[in-house]
Amino acid sequence: LFQVADNGTLFLDEIGDCSPSLQARLLRVVEDSVVHRLGDDETALPVNVRLIAATNRDLRDEVEAGRFRKDLYYRMSVLTLKLPPLRERRSDIRELASYFVARFNDRARHLSGRLVAEIEPAAFAALEAYDYPGNVRELAAILERCWVYADDGGSITADHVRACIECDAATGAGFDAADTSAESLRTAVQSFKKQFIAAALEENSWNVAATARALGISRGRLYAEMKECDLERP
Repeated sequence: LFQVADNGTLFLDEIGDCSPSLQARLLRVVEDSVVHRLGDDETALPVNVRLIAATNRDLRDEVEAGRFRKDLYYRMSVLTLKLPPLRERRSDIRELASYFVARFNDRARHLSGRLVAEIEPAAFAALEAYDYPGNVRELAAILERCWVYADDGGSITADHVRACIECDAATGAGFDAADTSAESLRTAVQSFKKQFIAAALEENSWNVAATARALGISRGRLYAEMKECDLERP
């Protein structure tokens, strides 16, 4: 990927989840501006890449905890931009919502031809009133649910939004709040993880590689999680 991005920009998502061995390799590339093809340690290929990395972790805490290399952190943190959570930039919700609905329409155009014409003003207001603990990915999931419920050629209404937000908030609320035993916690966590991974797989049409990228984990890790959760492609 560094070679493909030569004289361009390479974006690395969830850099904080990189393994120690991958961190060491990234440091060598950043320091030396050369890469080696797999299996060829002799030929150094020069690369000139603008590197942008993102993470939802506090990398300074990760460095202190020994989970992220200090030298790589200081080498990469030349310019740091902090993106606030969605609840702190509600003015972005309207544009993001329109983008997601357009994307769902484009995807469906090649399959069923189904489309949603618009998001009603009251629906925008309902979207802007929610706090989105799951951030932008939760907004996308809510809108996709609204898109499914809306009539073909129709609009996403405030009722669609409220119903889908209530559904999202209730995802982990089906457990007995009075039962706080360790076994109950394990069951709740496992159930939520299964639902979360299944939703991500559906979002990516059960493409394991794309889903792993979206979740910020390796394909091997995702396969292991799918096996643990007893998830198989329908």
